[in-house]
Amino acid sequence: MTNCSLVFLDSQNQSFQNITIINGKVERTGFSGRIFTYEVTPLAAGAFAAGPVRLEDGSRPVVARGPVIDVLGIEKQEAVAISITSSRDTVLVDEPFDITLTVAIRRLDGNYVDFDPLTPPIHRI
Repeated sequence: MTNCSLVFLDSQNQSFQNITIINGKVERTGFSGRIFTYEVTPLAAGAFAAGPVRLEDGSRPVVARGPVIDVLGIEKQEAVAISITSSRDTVLVDEPFDITLTVAIRRLDGNYVDFDPLTPPIHRI
């Protein structure tokens, strides 16, 4: 993939099997394999092609086109600053963690300098 930063995070074995019996008919489904987790960060706004993804199992390559994702840019402005942080860099499935959203808003100018921008006064007619 191009136009992105790519960081390998983890890999783990995973397998499961489901057996369903309906009116005497047995149906089995399952999966056994290895799950790879990557952090993909697009470098620019616009259409981002998350692929192609290529896997070689030793005998033949398998290539998937991958989805195209519309990445929205961050609009530059001076009135609001937003940050998102996590209490952990990595977690396991069902492991709790906290996400913190911090919003800093610049006070208004002029006649509104004494008003809180999040709770403006109510004007009654």
